[in-house]
Amino acid sequence: ESKIEELDNQMEDTKKKMEERLKLRNGEREDFESALKVDQEAIDSLNQAIVALMKFYKKNKIPLNLAQKEPKYTIDPDKAPEMEWAGQDSYGGRKEESTGIIAILSMTVEDYQKEMKTGRQQDAEAEEDYEKDRAAMEEVLHALKESHSTKVNELAETQDAIRDAKAFIEQKEGEMDEEKGMKQTLTKDCE
Repeated sequence: ESKIEELDNQMEDTKKKMEERLKLRNGEREDFESALKVDQEAIDSLNQAIVALMKFYKKNKIPLNLAQKEPKYTIDPDKAPEMEWAGQDSYGGRKEESTGIIAILSMTVEDYQKEMKTGRQQDAEAEEDYEKDRAAMEEVLHALKESHSTKVNELAETQDAIRDAKAFIEQKEGEMDEEKGMKQTLTKDCE
């Protein structure tokens, strides 16, 4: 009976562990899906920003190619060229940096995509680990149930044996009482 009670406790404990592991996995999955959604929203926003910048540059006829201009040196190659400002109206912005901004945004999009890919791989690995853990816990639970069933059968057999032994004892006690009665009768008759 104590072994059966111990097995019952172990089965309950295993079931609780399985429930906790399932809750943990569900939480991991929810976190993954949330992060995936946030990453996708960030990619969408960055792509919209890239499209908007490209439209702006096209509309304002700003070239998108990255142009590295060699500085024009005067006679002395160690002397930097002079800055010429013809007025504020002639300043066209930092046109050579337009490609840099778009490239940075594109690289950020790629980083998010790599993060999403890595997240998917990690989630798949976590799911695989969960399935292995669950299978192992189910095997343990199955073994505990089999042991429990065996012990219940053993208990039933033992209780049957005890009942049979008690019946046998009662029968023998009855026979002994009859023998005592017979002895007393014989003793009286002999006297």
